[in-house]
Amino acid sequence: MYRASPGAPHGDDRMTKRPCVVSSNPVTWDTYRAAKWLGSVEGASAQEAVEAAAKEFKIDARQLIAVRRS
Repeated sequence: MYRASPGAPHGDDRMTKRPCVVSSNPVTWDTYRAAKWLGSVEGASAQEAVEAAAKEFKIDARQLIAVRRS
């Protein structure tokens, strides 16, 4: 049985990075701090949403995550 050497790219790699979709249209993102919902903000990307929430809620952006609303 053939096995690729460690670190070698191969077709069955399930850990590949998903493409990032960037839109110029703002969408609504729910923002959380330590699994606690803080509120909703708008931003074109998750990073923009985190930055907006950090300013709005006066919290360090490194402590926040953004989840796109469905």
